[in-house]
Amino acid sequence: MRQLSDLLNEAKADAPPTRVDVDDVVAAGRRRVRRRNAGWAIGAVAAVAVAIGVPQIVTRADPAPQPVTPHVTTPAPAPSTADGPAVRFTFAGYTAGAFRVSDPIDWGLAGETAAIRRAGSDETVGALHVYRAGVEPFRRGEKPPVKTRTAPVHGRPAYFVEPATASHERSLLWEYADGALAMIEPEAQGMGDAQLRQVAEAFEPGPASPVRIAFTARYVTGDYTLVGAFADPSGAVRSAAYLVPADQAEARMREPDHGLPPDQKGQAGKVIAIRVSTPAAGSDPTMSARITCIDGFRRNGELMGGSCGRPLSGGKYVLEVTAGGTTRQSEIRKMLDGVTAADPAQPSTWVEVNTAIPATHLLARY
Repeated sequence: MRQLSDLLNEAKADAPPTRVDVDDVVAAGRRRVRRRNAGWAIGAVAAVAVAIGVPQIVTRADPAPQPVTPHVTTPAPAPSTADGPAVRFTFAGYTAGAFRVSDPIDWGLAGETAAIRRAGSDETVGALHVYRAGVEPFRRGEKPPVKTRTAPVHGRPAYFVEPATASHERSLLWEYADGALAMIEPEAQGMGDAQLRQVAEAFEPGPASPVRIAFTARYVTGDYTLVGAFADPSGAVRSAAYLVPADQAEARMREPDHGLPPDQKGQAGKVIAIRVSTPAAGSDPTMSARITCIDGFRRNGELMGGSCGRPLSGGKYVLEVTAGGTTRQSEIRKMLDGVTAADPAQPSTWVEVNTAIPATHLLARY
């Protein structure tokens, strides 16, 4: 009989060590989903694109960076916050010629992400990243990418962004509303320049829709605060929520890229993830439903960090809570005890994030 610890080890395959930032966890999750899901969801183990940004982009044609200047006065969409913080997707899936852009599946402080697939197939050829107004779409601290001005998209500035390596295709970056940018990032040999433009020109913001996840968390440790969510009804990871300490969440919101400030030492590993995923080897109806915890280390006699999980539907899915080494494993287990799962196979049963996460663990405004 397979043990839950086996499934938890599968779930953390390729996961980074605990002393990493959210973005490193994102990268590991993307690798895992590429292996396990032919449809390739954007993000997994911690699908939160919350630390992407460099406050400047080098322009090939000019010696100094050029800011993206608004040309028209259409504002970026701003969902109502009358019922609490706006944890909402701000666009919907659409078709552009031979391509189909999925509904967004990845929500974070910086924006949202959707997969781009060839119409009528599961072949993923790229990703559409839609950033919130004022967010810079490149990671701080890295060498600024080179951009080349191209013809406007709907009268607004647009640029080709050169790839970091020769194995990647260049991306298309454009302004879709005042101070708000979007970018199409193709897979290797996935989309040419004309196809990038075709998908960009077909994009329209709205209508806004609540982000829904496959669980409700009744207890969250400390002041950990939501900074990202993931929802993909057909993905290897069905749902996830990502939390960091409140002061870190607020600090990220003040950064141009909504990422971790460079002077925040010791904060990178303070990430808690709650997620529902499908094990690589499938279900095991004989599996015990009891909670199992793995990893972690002892500090002053107390077990810290690691992952606690329990199977759902006889092991067809795994519900788990993971945390870095600054969180007591007893708190990880307590959080898992407080999670009520919906049916991962039935998105109609999923819960709006504003309800699924306690209000005291949401920012006042996103």
